[in-house]
Amino acid sequence: RCRRPRRRRRRRRPECVHDCSTTASPRLLAQPIPSDPGFTRTRRAHLWQAEMSDSDEDAYVSYGERPEWDDVTPVPQAESTNPVVRIAYANQYVDTMNYFRAVYATGEKSARVLALTEEAISQNGANYTVWHHRWEVVLALGSDIAIELSYVEAMALDNPKNYQVWNHMRLCTEQLGASAARRNLEYISLALGADSKNYHAWSHRQWVVRTFRLWVEDMEFTAAMIDADVRNNSAWNERFFCIA
Repeated sequence: RCRRPRRRRRRRRPECVHDCSTTASPRLLAQPIPSDPGFTRTRRAHLWQAEMSDSDEDAYVSYGERPEWDDVTPVPQAESTNPVVRIAYANQYVDTMNYFRAVYATGEKSARVLALTEEAISQNGANYTVWHHRWEVVLALGSDIAIELSYVEAMALDNPKNYQVWNHMRLCTEQLGASAARRNLEYISLALGADSKNYHAWSHRQWVVRTFRLWVEDMEFTAAMIDADVRNNSAWNERFFCIA
């Protein structure tokens, strides 16, 4: 007699605490969000930027209409005369990047450029050149690195699989030293709560653990991760990293 195959029931997991569509393990959801004064403010700003739609373009003021940018001539992206495939960039992104190219070419490092890089990153968080120039501007201005760390922490939760974000967090942490180490681990835990096998988060965790010698904390963390999911190869690999 022909038997109908049994359907496998999927276990329903709790939704992530960060209002995203991914899921997190119960053990990690219990961890508190770091009580940093800049976190809520920065996080709210980036959530607003992430939710911008085409209908918001009417409220956008182009850089050409901003008085503080009157002295800058925008530099459009170099394109061939007849490109095979023209990328349909959003108008706001084109405008922002045209002005970024201009200040990048001149090497300007100012408060307005810092604000410009934040806008460019909110439109494309994976733009390595913008991230690199932002860091140079932060150093040139002598900006508060703790505030910059708050900024990149919020970006890490919005873009947890973005290499540039974690690299920027490492740069900030190198400047702040051991005082920022455990704070890093808290945000890494939150990112792994959304995806327990996030390679970028695990890689950054290894750097933090090795640099600040937080082996005991990492052993405890990996034990909890393995207890939550014994098949989590990333957690087992991290544990081997600690004892090797």
